[in-house]
Amino acid sequence: MTTTTLPTKETALVQVLSLVAALSAFAGGLIHFKVIGDHPDFAVVAAGFALMGAMQWTFAWQIVTRPSRKIFGLGGVLHAGIASLWIASRTIGLPSVDGAIAPAAVGVADLAANILSIVVVGAAFLGLAVYRRDYPVGIPSAIADRMKIAAVGFVVFVTVPAMLAPHTHSHPTTDLAETTHDHGSSVSPGS
Repeated sequence: MTTTTLPTKETALVQVLSLVAALSAFAGGLIHFKVIGDHPDFAVVAAGFALMGAMQWTFAWQIVTRPSRKIFGLGGVLHAGIASLWIASRTIGLPSVDGAIAPAAVGVADLAANILSIVVVGAAFLGLAVYRRDYPVGIPSAIADRMKIAAVGFVVFVTVPAMLAPHTHSHPTTDLAETTHDHGSSVSPGS
């Protein structure tokens, strides 16, 4: 594997983009892992969340420890796929997936997870641009440090409400029945 050595300003930008991508992917994965327990009746949906979360955490680790054009590209494709799958699940449904055959309502957690995926796609696109030899771009390290702080703040701002919000919507099944559940209710039955 060959690595590209970047000048200092480009290195600072790659560090920012890597951190933005890693934090966003990690937080998106955290949200996906959180909602697994909300879907005990839908094994394929729960397994999909587990797979997405695992892939997001793997990407987050790789982009922090080994940022490269290849890792940025793979992360961008992964997160574009996650966001596309979510858009399909909210507009046309996923006809072959029990519990997702019809379009689902947009919830706080899934919206946040997909905002984070879109952020990863953007960071990956910019990361790929930095590695292009005919398009050098960079930032001073002082600005990079401020951008890193802003990235942490943004990810926390998007992720905390998603982790605290109840996950409520119906899941149409292949027999066209709907299973409705509310995982955020703290009121016990009969009270």
